[in-house]
Amino acid sequence: MPLAQARHERLRKTVALAVFSSDAMSSVAYATEEVLLILVLAGAAAISFSIPIALAITALLVIVVISYQQTIHAYPNGGGAYIVAKDNLGDVPGLVAAAALLVDYVLTVSVSVAAGVAAVTSAVPALQDHKIVLGVACIAAIAFANIRGVRESGRIFAVPTYFFIVSFAGLLLGGAYRFVTGTMPPPTPVTMPPVETLTWFLVLRAFSGGCVAMTGTEAISNGIPAFRSPESRNAAITLGWMAVVLGTFFVGITLLANALGVVPSETETVVSQIARRLFGTGVLYYLIQAATALILVLAANTSFADFPRLASFHAGDAFMPRQLTKRGHRLVFSNGIVALAAAASLVLVAFSASVTKMIPLYALGVFTSFTLSQSGMAKRHLRLREKGWKFGLFVNGLGAIATLVVAIVIAIVKFAGGAWIVMVFVPILVAILVRVNKTYEGEDEQLVIGPEDRANGAASRTDHTAVVLVDELDDDTLHAAQYALTIRPTHAQALHIGGRNPELEAAWKDAGLRIPLLSIPGDERPGLAIARYLRKLGVTRDQVTVILPAPADEPFLARLRRMHAWSGLAESLRDLPNVGVVIVRAHGGGPHPAHHHQMQLSPRRRHVALILVEDLDRAVLKACRYARGIEALEVRAVHAASDPGRAKMLIDQWIAFGYLAGIPLDVEECNDRNIERSLRRYVSRFEDGTTEVTLILPRRHFPKRRHLLLHDRTSRRIAGAFAEEAHEDVVVVPYHLGVDRAPEPSAELVVTG
Repeated sequence: MPLAQARHERLRKTVALAVFSSDAMSSVAYATEEVLLILVLAGAAAISFSIPIALAITALLVIVVISYQQTIHAYPNGGGAYIVAKDNLGDVPGLVAAAALLVDYVLTVSVSVAAGVAAVTSAVPALQDHKIVLGVACIAAIAFANIRGVRESGRIFAVPTYFFIVSFAGLLLGGAYRFVTGTMPPPTPVTMPPVETLTWFLVLRAFSGGCVAMTGTEAISNGIPAFRSPESRNAAITLGWMAVVLGTFFVGITLLANALGVVPSETETVVSQIARRLFGTGVLYYLIQAATALILVLAANTSFADFPRLASFHAGDAFMPRQLTKRGHRLVFSNGIVALAAAASLVLVAFSASVTKMIPLYALGVFTSFTLSQSGMAKRHLRLREKGWKFGLFVNGLGAIATLVVAIVIAIVKFAGGAWIVMVFVPILVAILVRVNKTYEGEDEQLVIGPEDRANGAASRTDHTAVVLVDELDDDTLHAAQYALTIRPTHAQALHIGGRNPELEAAWKDAGLRIPLLSIPGDERPGLAIARYLRKLGVTRDQVTVILPAPADEPFLARLRRMHAWSGLAESLRDLPNVGVVIVRAHGGGPHPAHHHQMQLSPRRRHVALILVEDLDRAVLKACRYARGIEALEVRAVHAASDPGRAKMLIDQWIAFGYLAGIPLDVEECNDRNIERSLRRYVSRFEDGTTEVTLILPRRHFPKRRHLLLHDRTSRRIAGAFAEEAHEDVVVVPYHLGVDRAPEPSAELVVTG
């Protein structure tokens, strides 16, 4: 799907309410119960405090919503608490807010799915032993629906979300009707002796417990770009709708619980008790229970809508792997969706899909981000002093204090129950994000084009030696020898490892090939023998290409064994400067012509070298030097434009510094983000039966394997896509990074298909 189609994938307000509000809506199902669970510790008389607590939480919700509406207009590109805290308080507070939210999103998926599965297993006890499998399956299903695209997933989840809204509205209207008409069932007598004294701290505990009703409020501010234009206005309106529905439902359920004398039970939820008392156990009761179970499971969808976007903001700022910035074929951040599904599944398995075990970890993260976001907006009002800044400062300052108090109470009350895990993990995650950023900065420093590169300009061609490895004289070897002649080296040498082979030498002489054959001892590993030969030859200061013949259609296991041997050979040559290893596969085409029993081996009539470019940096400049070294008839650079913004940036770079490469740049449209397909279409323009096409891929090599996690495998996929194509060779030119290496790499690994 073209990236330009993204605007048509955006959501109208009614669908966005379902996508971004399912988490907040689901909290209505248990927020009142969390308040009552604390108050009953002080006896039945304390239950009446649930109403003022619910009103206070609703007032706090209003403050937070007003603050986030200001955030939406101030930061229309999204990012929520992360962008606000980073812009106004600094990088570290921004990372703390982001890390806390990321953790909370993972827990939201795990807790919501576990709660939904618990509702199912309560109705079908035979599934009790399979709740982990059911939970993981639910997470996978929600992830798959989101990978299908924002608009499509919105349609899928809109029905159950609005089913919940209608069901709970019916529950509240039914209760109001019974109250007005005087037919409300009498409250159940409650005789519960107090086990604790009713203190302000107990009230604060109940208040903080009920604040789970506010989880998910920040989701819309993170996903502003998903809305139709005007994005900020539509997002702010949708946030207001959500607050009205959430506040009404929360206060309404609390009022009904008090009117009916409902108290928490180990066997039945508060919502179930209210529905049963009002409607009995008929169809309406089961509809409400079904709606509750659905919204609890689908609450995870809010995280799937927001986590990938928030992760993409981090990745864009180089605090998370940059793969998270890339959109999939359906214009969603599919890597982020998969990462969230994997993390949530891991938590679900680790805690045995138990809601009780996971709840203490929940909500602390979101209130940490609330506090930092409110504080950031307060500082912004003080700094900019825009129209209405005094009102904004009052709202944000009050909200920051209130959410900070809630966060502290949650941390204290739930510390031993598991909140300590979040308090320990968030700083660790922040440290990891900072480390990732420093790693990227170090890589960029080594890759950026410096004054010395500009001074050298487009360097002239150096001597180029081609070495063809020979086991026997067959079509594979002849094809490799032809490739050696096609790249037009200043010197060419055929090399046999393993001592003299009179039969091979005689056949080589009789064939009359233009490349001389030399045999060297092979008592050690082939790579070491080749390295010793090249050092003795004294050519490693120039460009050296070692060419390995290979068949195109060998069995899978044979290819694995061959690749293992080649990787060992490349490793042995790694420390030799400017030495490349090229794998050339024969693709048939009939025998080479012979004259007087001698082979007429000639280079291909036309040779085109194409350099695949993502950014213009030192790695690309090195690939350009290699392209000039093989003296192709035509040398061009090509960029597969899956992101128009990035393509424009590259064009600007090429205009500014392209003279360093001395090569023209082509930009190939890649609307479906299938880079291999776009390149295949581009390369097909040069195919005429007589042309050899060499695709040159710059590849960054890193000092430690863990750095590979920060980069994708695009170049490997491209190499695989062209491996079976006749006379189309994929050459990977690596550029080594690391503090222990000079900026210019010490070796080249080149793989040709």
